[in-house]
Amino acid sequence: MKKRRSTYQDFLESSPRNRRLLREEELLSDVAAELSEALLRKGVTRTGFAVLLGRTKGYVSQILAGDRNLTLRTVADVADALDHEVKLTIRPAQSTRNRCGDVVNIVDWHRPPRTRLALEWDGSSSGVNEWGAM
Repeated sequence: MKKRRSTYQDFLESSPRNRRLLREEELLSDVAAELSEALLRKGVTRTGFAVLLGRTKGYVSQILAGDRNLTLRTVADVADALDHEVKLTIRPAQSTRNRCGDVVNIVDWHRPPRTRLALEWDGSSSGVNEWGAM
């Protein structure tokens, strides 16, 4: 029996350009998710975060929604405002990547050095299973 391909897989494999566009959107989404989690851990509101950054609440909302194309410097500045640092992992692509990843991790400086939060995918359609220590 032939396995049905997902729309994700179809788009991923449709062209090199589409694959790059998908990877860009995944990275923006991963950064936004990590920043949102960092805000929750620190107990900082969007309004408070805007004050820390010296920006508007709308700017913060765009970042957290993944709507703003951020430079690496901006990501580093935003993480630093939360007393965090950014660690980037570049790894070989998987042909059937299902939104799992430890592409970008924003690490709390106050956690033990070996503890790093990463997004884990349980393979279900419900999405994120849990945040786990690595």
